[in-house]
Amino acid sequence: MNLDEILANSDENLKLLAVTKGRTVPQILTMLEETSITRIGENRLEEAMEKLLPLKAKWATKHPNNPLEKHFIGKLQSRKISKIVKFFDVIQSVETIEQAEKISAAAAISGPAESAKNIQTFIQVNISSLPQRSGAPADLTQLQELAAKITALPNINLIGLMGMASQDPQKVRQEFRTLKSLQTALTQTHPQITECSMGMSSDYKIAIEEGSTMIRLGRVLFEDTTEVIE
Repeated sequence: MNLDEILANSDENLKLLAVTKGRTVPQILTMLEETSITRIGENRLEEAMEKLLPLKAKWATKHPNNPLEKHFIGKLQSRKISKIVKFFDVIQSVETIEQAEKISAAAAISGPAESAKNIQTFIQVNISSLPQRSGAPADLTQLQELAAKITALPNINLIGLMGMASQDPQKVRQEFRTLKSLQTALTQTHPQITECSMGMSSDYKIAIEEGSTMIRLGRVLFEDTTEVIE
């Protein structure tokens, strides 16, 4: 995988998130060593719980001063939020204030010795407008209201928006443009919302062109490894 090709025409501050769903610990470690990526994303809690502890331990043995940053990028289920908060550092898929409140409450006792833990979050926005897709509505007024409520909560830092484009090649660019516009507008009242997480293996080039600050790559990072385990 030639990351130089991906980064050639992008902002130097672009962040890369490796989506490791369906990959084994050895596969992930090999990819991390080859790419120097330290952000990983999982969207299945049960699978992540089996992998994250041994992965973290093996990585820390060789890189004690460069810890992994673990992102949850899957759909949030209320009954699983407390465990997600325990195992992850960042949650990119917050859709409602109710979810944020549960994250805040769980974070209050998820640190060492049940102390408070600070969780970074993104609001997931449904930029495709498809009813089956997750995310808050792509409406600035509603997002401003949601952001204001989230930022008032303890133990939770709202730092960005996340979105997934549709599979319609005629709509992808405009959908990414919409998300970037919303993120930029929100910084007027919430200057800490600096991240715009958009772009995956199939559309990251367009996302970069439209101002993504973080792309979520899976398949393209594992081209030389065994096929994904479903």
